[in-house]
Amino acid sequence: MKTIIYSILFFATIGSIVFSCNNREETTDPSGISGSLTNHSDCKNLKPGDLKSDIADTMSCVNYAYNGSNHELAMKHVNAGFNCCPGKLYCTVNTINDTIIIREYETEQLCNCNCLFDLDLKLQDVVQGKYMVKFVEPYSGDQPELLFEMDLNSFSEGEFCVIRKLYPWGE
Repeated sequence: MKTIIYSILFFATIGSIVFSCNNREETTDPSGISGSLTNHSDCKNLKPGDLKSDIADTMSCVNYAYNGSNHELAMKHVNAGFNCCPGKLYCTVNTINDTIIIREYETEQLCNCNCLFDLDLKLQDVVQGKYMVKFVEPYSGDQPELLFEMDLNSFSEGEFCVIRKLYPWGE
């Protein structure tokens, strides 16, 4: 009798493990989209009246342009917030279903201040279609997210902006 009870418990445990592993809500999309940060501005260190951009420092924007012949998506993140002395800036690009997730990083925080940078990114192997794009930024906190729909079937270029007023934005 004990053998039957132990067998039932064993198989129930194994079954629950297998079921939970196969019942994930998020699955990584094998689309093959990859990308990297190709260039960035210096710290803008904006002062009133010192605006050298068409986009106000209270805005964080993404401009994009898609080239369907080589499946490349060029993106510019204007006014990305980082430490004033960030070491190296870089990003990772992942996809989950139809969402492109771009995580931005710095390797160091060497100064006691933050400032805004413009980042140039290139994504490869992007198939024409509709995507949600989400930027994960180190200093945006509870401010509005850079999260938007990008329909490359209808528009090969576009822009999305959010208003941010907490430091380092809105200085």
